[in-house]
Amino acid sequence: MMQEAEVTLVLAHYLLENVLAENRTIRLAIDGAQVAVGGQVVFPVRDYLLERDWVLEGGRGEEWRGSWVKRVEGADWRLQIDSRPGVGDVVADLNNGQRLRVESKGGPLARSRNSTEYRRLREALGQCLTVPTLEPDDLLAVAVPNGERFSELALQWRERPLVKNLGLRILLVRPTGEVDGLGL
Repeated sequence: MMQEAEVTLVLAHYLLENVLAENRTIRLAIDGAQVAVGGQVVFPVRDYLLERDWVLEGGRGEEWRGSWVKRVEGADWRLQIDSRPGVGDVVADLNNGQRLRVESKGGPLARSRNSTEYRRLREALGQCLTVPTLEPDDLLAVAVPNGERFSELALQWRERPLVKNLGLRILLVRPTGEVDGLGL
């Protein structure tokens, strides 16, 4: 199982590691409910970042929102994390002049018995189709775990007429950091 926040963070790392993000900066929208609900941790964003040598600028206590920086080969990578709805879970100005806007969903890596993958991928696609604003250079995408059922759906739905005509990307994200489907 990959939580939504993990899918978002792994995708951001992939974009930075592969030098796809302009200025090595990515904006992330992670809702508080993706981190903890009723005192129960859903995904430990702060610990995840700290374990990977990220530093919260001006951060204190248990805060996970804010500007995070990581020094890699003499350059600073930056993540700006907040909880703004409606702009995308991952927003990155790409080196090719486009702006990548991604809606992430978590889900199982092993095939579920209740078609949760179908519902989550459909929900993410619906969020992309109903964005309140869209610029000419925006590249819309959804990101889901690279699980067996998600992979099958992505292969089928990438060929659907509207998905193809809109240039909508369906990204499959592995916990190990690989991302399939970006095609840049």
